[in-house]
Amino acid sequence: MLAKRTIAGATVITPQMLQAPKLVKRGQRVTVIAESGPLSIRSVGKALADGKSGDTIRVRAEGSQRVVDGIVVSPGVIKVTL
Repeated sequence: MLAKRTIAGATVITPQMLQAPKLVKRGQRVTVIAESGPLSIRSVGKALADGKSGDTIRVRAEGSQRVVDGIVVSPGVIKVTL
């Protein structure tokens, strides 16, 4: 977790003072994992928005130029369910 602002020493840290780090940045090249049951396909795309873990963002597939929605699962990795 990251502090939203500077926190003085000896201050009690509350959840409202923290935020999750961005794992994907807009314009970043990302790995897109599309899954349907036991089938898993990996491809490359470009993130169209910033995202933290669990956020749903739009991604443009490099090959087809299709825009899909996916969930940020780790740094540079987006999961799409077919």
